[in-house]
Amino acid sequence: MTRFFGKDPTDNRSTVKLSPVVADSNTTRLNHFAGRYLSEQEFDQMQDYVLERCEDLLRASLPGIVEGLQVQADNNDGELSILVRPGTAVTGAGTAVSLAVPIHLDWAELISAYQRRITPTDQVPPPTPDPVNGFYFLTVKRQIERLDDSSDADPGCRFDPDPLRDSRLETIAALDLQFISDIPSWMSAGQRQVTSRVLRRAISESPFIADNAAVPLALMRIDNDQLSWIDTRAGRFLSEPNPVENNMLNWWQRVVRTVTLPPDNSQSLTELTGCDYMPAAGPFPDVLISNLAGAEIEQQGDQAGLWSRPILHFDPYDLQVELLPVPENAVEGTLATELARGVVDLVNYERDRIRLMVAVEPDDYRADLLDLPSVDMDLLIEAQQRYAEAASDYNQWAEQYFHIYGNLDSHFDKNSNNALDSDELDDLKALLKTMYVVQGPEQSLSLLDNDQAKAFNLRAQLPQPQAIADYLAELAEQRRQADQSLPRPYSRHNSIAEKLPAVDIVSDFPDTDVDGLYTRREQLRERIDTIEKLIEKSSDLLDETKDFIVQQRHQLDNITTSFSILAGGVPGDGSGLSLIRRAGSLTYQLPEPPAPDDV
Repeated sequence: MTRFFGKDPTDNRSTVKLSPVVADSNTTRLNHFAGRYLSEQEFDQMQDYVLERCEDLLRASLPGIVEGLQVQADNNDGELSILVRPGTAVTGAGTAVSLAVPIHLDWAELISAYQRRITPTDQVPPPTPDPVNGFYFLTVKRQIERLDDSSDADPGCRFDPDPLRDSRLETIAALDLQFISDIPSWMSAGQRQVTSRVLRRAISESPFIADNAAVPLALMRIDNDQLSWIDTRAGRFLSEPNPVENNMLNWWQRVVRTVTLPPDNSQSLTELTGCDYMPAAGPFPDVLISNLAGAEIEQQGDQAGLWSRPILHFDPYDLQVELLPVPENAVEGTLATELARGVVDLVNYERDRIRLMVAVEPDDYRADLLDLPSVDMDLLIEAQQRYAEAASDYNQWAEQYFHIYGNLDSHFDKNSNNALDSDELDDLKALLKTMYVVQGPEQSLSLLDNDQAKAFNLRAQLPQPQAIADYLAELAEQRRQADQSLPRPYSRHNSIAEKLPAVDIVSDFPDTDVDGLYTRREQLRERIDTIEKLIEKSSDLLDETKDFIVQQRHQLDNITTSFSILAGGVPGDGSGLSLIRRAGSLTYQLPEPPAPDDV
C-alpha cells in the first residue's frame, strides 16, 4: 500500500536528508562570488545552463508555427522570388525559432548550403555536386554563427580567427531544405497526388525532426536544382493538436472547391480531385453530394412510396458511405476525435467507410433520425386481427341496432322522395323525443342530414371500422389532394396490403331496409288508429240508419192511422193495414176541381 506523508508545519526543526543529492554533471550551476575570474569554459557552461532551463518551458509546447512565418512565392518573368515573413515557431526538440525581419530567399545559396550539409564531413566536397531532385520541405531553423568570421584575407594568409581578438556569436534563424522522397512513382505523379501522399506520411512520421530542429514552412518540388512548384499551405503545420491532420483538412477543402463535376457522375474521388487520400473527418463538400435527406419517389404502381437515396456526384469506388446524425453541440468534439483517426484511402482497396454526419438541433436529435423506417409486420398483423374483431363486433351491434331502430325515419316518408315534409318531420321529432336513441351505425338515419340530426339532438353516427389497407389508401388520397405525401413506410400501402393475411369477419353489414321494432310498433299503431277510425265511422253510420228507420216507422204509423180513418175504422184495429194491403188493387179517383165560377 502506498502511503503519502508531509512535513508538520508546526515542526521548526531542520529537514533530515535521507539520501545525498546527486546532480547532473551537464547541468552544474556555477557558484558566483565577488572577485571570481570567469573563464571561457565557465562562461559557456553558464550559457548552456541558462538555455537548458529556459528551453524546458517550451518542451511541453506543441511543435509547429506559433504565429507568422508565411511564405510568399512569386515568379516574375522567370525570376523566382520567395519571401518568408517574421514569426515564431517551436521545433520538434522543444526549442524556439524566432524570425524578427523578413527573409528574401537566395535560391542558389539555399541549394549550395544543403549540398554542403549532406556531404559527410570526412569527405572532400566534389567539384560538381549531384543536382538536387525530389520533394522537400522548406524549413526554418535556429543556428549559431560567428558574425566577424571573414574569409576575405590576403593570399598566403591563414583563415583562422585571431585568438586575441574578440568574436561575437549570434543565434539566427536560417532557411534550409528537409528531404522527403525522390522515388520514381512520386516523381511521375501530379502535384495534388504527391501532396496527399506527403501528408499521409507526415501523419505516421512526424515532419518535425528533433535532430534537425527545423520547422517546415512549405512543400516544394525541385528538379535539377530548379524549383518546379511550391505549395505554401500544404507544408505549413501550426502549433496545435493534430497539426498534420488539420493541415490536410484545410488543404482538402481548397482542393474540392476547384473540382469540376462530370455530367455522368462516373469518376471516382481520385479522378475528380487527383488525390490518393482524404482526411478522416471534416465538413463534407456540398458540391459532391445533393439530396442529402432523400425524397419519396412520386410514382404509381409498385414503385410508389419508395425512398430515393442521396445523390453522390462521384463514383464511390470501394468506399462505404453511410449517414449518421449527431447533435449540433457535439460536432466539434466529434470532428476532433474522428480527425485523429488518420486518412481515408481512395486507391488501395481498403474499403474505408465514410460517415456523413448531419448536424441537427440537440432537442431534435435521435440515434435513428436518418434511418429509413421499416415495416413492422408483426404490428400490422396484430392491427389486422384487431380490425377483424372490431368489424365483427360492429356488424353484430349494427344488426341489433337495425333490429330495434331500423327504417325508422323512412317510415314517415310517404312519398318515397327521400325527403320529409314539415308534418313528417314534426311527427318524427315527436317520436324521437319519446324514445331512447343511441349512437347508431352508418346509414342509421338516411333521410336526415347533419343539421336536422343536430336539431333533433341525435348523436353522431358511428363509422364502420376500416381495414388497414383501405385507411392508408384513403389517407394517401387525402394527402395527394393536399399536395402532400405520406411518410415512409405508410406511403407503400399497396405493398403492405399484399403482405397482410386474410381475416374472417363474422357477418356482412346488415340490410338497412329491415323494419325495426320501433318501426313495426309505429306501423301497428297506424293500423290500430285506422281500424278505430273505421269502427267509429261504422258506428256513426249505424246510428244514422237506426234514426232513419225510426223515422220511417213513425211515418208508416201516421200513414196507417190515416188509412184506418179512411177505411172507417179506428187506429189500431187493423183496418188501415188491410186497406194498405189492398192498395194495389184500389183505384183512386180524385174529384174534379170546381169551376171557376163556382168558387
